[in-house]
Amino acid sequence: MNVILYTPELEPINVIWLPIAVQRAAKQHGFGTITVRNPTGEILGKILIKVLIRADVYNNPVTFFYTEQEELALLLPPAFLPGQTAIMRDTLKSIRKLRTEINKLK
Repeated sequence: MNVILYTPELEPINVIWLPIAVQRAAKQHGFGTITVRNPTGEILGKILIKVLIRADVYNNPVTFFYTEQEELALLLPPAFLPGQTAIMRDTLKSIRKLRTEINKLK
């Protein structure tokens, strides 16, 4: 599920895809972990994700996922929001098409 990952001061860091198992662990035990990898697959570290549940103005619970490892969190691949996915898909399609055309010129 896509979630917003925050700093302890509740400043947004990144929108990420957080596996359901990590969400459940964070809600049940107060924390969960995710592994950060670089594009080649090398492990850069693990991020400890904590959970904070607050009530909104209507007394409904709102869950915030946060980490103190802000620098590592910035290395996580971003998850795109529903309104952004079509634009990103079209952009990636255009990049692939241009890459194919460039390769033909070589």
